[in-house]
Amino acid sequence: MSFWDDLQKTLSEATDFTVQKTTELGDLAKLKYNIHSSEKKLERIYAEMGKIWFDIRKNGVDRESEAATLVMQAEKLAGDIAGMKAEAAKLKKTNVCPVCSAEISKECTFCPVCGEKLCDDADDVDDADEADEDID
Repeated sequence: MSFWDDLQKTLSEATDFTVQKTTELGDLAKLKYNIHSSEKKLERIYAEMGKIWFDIRKNGVDRESEAATLVMQAEKLAGDIAGMKAEAAKLKKTNVCPVCSAEISKECTFCPVCGEKLCDDADDVDDADEADEDID
């Protein structure tokens, strides 16, 4: 009977693993779709901002309040996109460069795209503690 018990356990573990990976892939696909949709919205906002700027410069029309509203929308959307990209990187078990937003391996010390030094959270805490000691 132990053969059948071992087989059942192995199949159960394989099924659990497959379900977990399928869920992760589905979540990642949703995130990628949401990122793409948000980036398209951001492009449309930028285009509208350009039209407003052109109208202001060419016709002298006062549309500053519309421009300010679009700037706020663009800033919020850009923040949302950055958050979704960070979440996607977490699902993929990678990091995102804080400077150029490139997706990079967790083992990297420097960003291969822009050269930015990447810090671990533990290093940041140590650096902050050392800075506090220097101030005192």
